[in-house]
Amino acid sequence: MHARAPDVEEKSEANSEEKLSESEQRIAPDQFDERYVTTKAEIYAYYSYYVGVNGLTLFSKKRQELTTIRLTDFAPSAFQNLLSQAAGDEGLLPFAGQTRTVNSIVLLSNGISFAIQTILFLFIGSFADFGSWRPWLLIVQSIVAYGVGFGWLGVHDGSKWRAAVGLYIVGLIAYQLTFTFWNAAFPGLARNTPEMKDKADSYVAGAITRDEYDYADSLMRSRLANVAYIIQSFVEVIILAVIIGIMFGVKVTASEANNNWGFSVIIAFGSAIWLVVSLPWFFLEKHRPGQDPGRRSILVAGFWQILHGIKAIWKLKQSLVYLIGRAGPRELRRREVTPRGHEFLFFSLFSIIGKASSFIGPLVSSAIIDASKSHNNWTPFYFLFALSLASCAVLILFVDLKKSQAEQEKFLEDKAKVLAEKLKTASAELA
Repeated sequence: MHARAPDVEEKSEANSEEKLSESEQRIAPDQFDERYVTTKAEIYAYYSYYVGVNGLTLFSKKRQELTTIRLTDFAPSAFQNLLSQAAGDEGLLPFAGQTRTVNSIVLLSNGISFAIQTILFLFIGSFADFGSWRPWLLIVQSIVAYGVGFGWLGVHDGSKWRAAVGLYIVGLIAYQLTFTFWNAAFPGLARNTPEMKDKADSYVAGAITRDEYDYADSLMRSRLANVAYIIQSFVEVIILAVIIGIMFGVKVTASEANNNWGFSVIIAFGSAIWLVVSLPWFFLEKHRPGQDPGRRSILVAGFWQILHGIKAIWKLKQSLVYLIGRAGPRELRRREVTPRGHEFLFFSLFSIIGKASSFIGPLVSSAIIDASKSHNNWTPFYFLFALSLASCAVLILFVDLKKSQAEQEKFLEDKAKVLAEKLKTASAELA
């Protein structure tokens, strides 16, 4: 006697039940809380803060002369301007225990600033990742930055070059802290958008694959980042146009004193803009909780995070290669070598390495200049060029993104297995 073969209807019901079972087992990579859904107003407030933290006043990468009516990064230029006036024809000033050239002092100041930043990030950097203190710390750091910007109104004479050193160093620190703590809100902002919530629902329902969800997440982050950059760049052009008008208004080319005063006024103006455009973010940002530090204090969690990152990165060879090569180029698809759900962990590690290279480079360059008999400012160029060339070679020749993705998947699978074993052991002990 043969068993009756299941008919088409029974097969269909079985398949439906199987699909339902699979969908019930699916868990969205990102969990959503209705209280923290990202609004359009919040996104535009985020963009607005980026306009303020453009770096034009306290720190930037544009290096040109104000006296020739061209665009510049104003605080660093004002700093070097006052140093040059104080140094006179000799070009030397007493600083940090010995007589140094202007460029040596600038490099050493950069090194000191980044060294302090590294220490600060070790202690308070974890507040950007853990708990709910990040928004409040950003407000405090921003206030310090505004204060430094307005403080330049009182420093516009060569005799006050020591005060300029202090403002310059504190300004660099304030800028980097504010930018980092503002940027730390980005993952939560992108992943709590209504669009990503819809994608998460589709993933749980089995309508899309994990790869499709990850692609949508990457696309959303890229879109927000690109729009932020476009808006910031457009508004920056307007700000720079106003600044040019200010330069003509204070007649910066008329005298050295006018030139000095022009720097101070422009720095204060940029700081005032920063203050105004940052207010919407302070009021509209939803204070999304960060990671739970567990039984550790948030201060200890930062050190634990770095140690854990160092242990984990040995399992991710491509991430390790990227980390080694990063001491040249500052940014290169950092997210592509970071395991999903561990962004804070690895970004912290990348940040610490970046800060370390940022203060070691200037200190070494300053030492090279001071050691040369002619105090030639170009002497460190050969060292820096070779270092940059080596870093680029490492990144181009040895970082394989496909291998990195495979390593990340294995890393996450291994971590999931370890967690499952711990839960199993804990359940057995309770039983």
